[in-house]
Parts: sequence; C-alpha cells; structure tokens
Amino acid sequence: MQPAAPNKKIKINYKWILNNIYFIIFLAFLGIINISNVHLGEKKIRAINKLGKQNQELAYQYKTLNGNLMFQSKKSELEKVVAKIGLTLPNELPILITDSTIINK
Repeated sequence: MQPAAPNKKIKINYKWILNNIYFIIFLAFLGIINISNVHLGEKKIRAINKLGKQNQELAYQYKTLNGNLMFQSKKSELEKVVAKIGLTLPNELPILITDSTIINK
C-alpha cells in the first residue's frame, strides 16, 4: 500500500496574492464577461418571447379578419348588403348587342 499523499494546503497570504495578482485580475475579468453575457442572453430571450406573443396575436387577428371577409364575400351576404340600397339581381339574361356591319368570317 502506498503512503498517503501529504495534505498540501495553499497558504493565502500577502506574498501569494502579489505573485498571482494578474491571474486574479484575469479571473475577475472573465467573471464580469460571463455575467454580462448571461444578462444579454436573458434580454434576448425576453425579447423573443415578447415577439412570439405579438406574432400569435397578429395571427389570430389575421385569421379573424380573413374569416369575416370570406363570410361577407359570399353571394348571399352580398345580396343582403346591396338589397339595402335597392339593387337586385336581374331575372332575365343580358341582351347581346351585335354589330350588323361586321361580317363573320
């Protein structure tokens, strides 16, 4: 059996901090970048969710308006609307006007 490795403790003192100050500053800088990146990501996710809700609302409005337009464009509905202003469908076929001077070839 191998002997247990000696327990090395890192002694944090003033000299150790001075020797590793650039590394500590680098780690702090990376932490700040990470925090700002997380905040930007959350902002974008909130904006995407907001736009998704707006898109759903607009799609609902489009479908509603399109359905209403299709309903109002039906022949029976058009007849009801134009009957209010006195227009009706004619019961006879239209008269065909021909020019007698033109000879059919």
